Amino acid sequence: VARESRGLGDVYKRQAVDYAAAIAQYTGEAGTAPDIVMYFQPWRTAAGACSVFNEFPFLPNRVSAAGARVMVTWEPLQDGAGASQPGFTYASILGGAQDACIAGYAQGIKDFGAPVLIRMGHEMNGNSNNWTGIANGNDPQGYINMYRKVVDMFRAAGATNARFVWSPDHASPPEVPAPASEIKNYFPGTGYVDFIGVSGYNWGNDPLRGGGWVT
Repeated sequence: VARESRGLGDVYKRQAVDYAAAIAQYTGEAGTAPDIVMYFQPWRTAAGACSVFNEFPFLPNRVSAAGARVMVTWEPLQDGAGASQPGFTYASILGGAQDACIAGYAQGIKDFGAPVLIRMGHEMNGNSNNWTGIANGNDPQGYINMYRKVVDMFRAAGATNARFVWSPDHASPPEVPAPASEIKNYFPGTGYVDFIGVSGYNWGNDPLRGGGWVT
């Protein structure tokens, strides 16, 4: 049996009012249309309000209109609120501090209807975000519990069109100690992960972040 397969084309496009034009420009320059278009969104806005999934209809609607699938890197933080963010520790989220935002976002995705990939709390084995396993008193098991809670809330809301993407960094920075540096310690389980997408950074000879090219 002969099989033909191809990889999905995933592109990150910054938010723009004319998102359709941004996707069309990419398609023209790349010579192919993307299968997935990703953008970032925080759980709460800078003003403290819960972010609404379809807050910018020109983002998800234009992605679908272009024939691509929406992927949101959904960041558990308040936009511009600094590094500590006590309301977004794993313990706070598990305690219900963000339940309203989670439930509202799940309802928005349910209402949208089309499939949505949710890349939530990405690169949790690093140290560059407030939700990582070594930030704010967090730990890997707390990440797993938090991730499962969110997925369970989406399921309870009937947001069956949501698909969750577990996205660790390909390697933890040297300053992240074990066990927080071990990717396997963050895996929520196959019953909670629909896709795996690994971030891989290659800074090469960049004088600030590089250390030579890696394979």
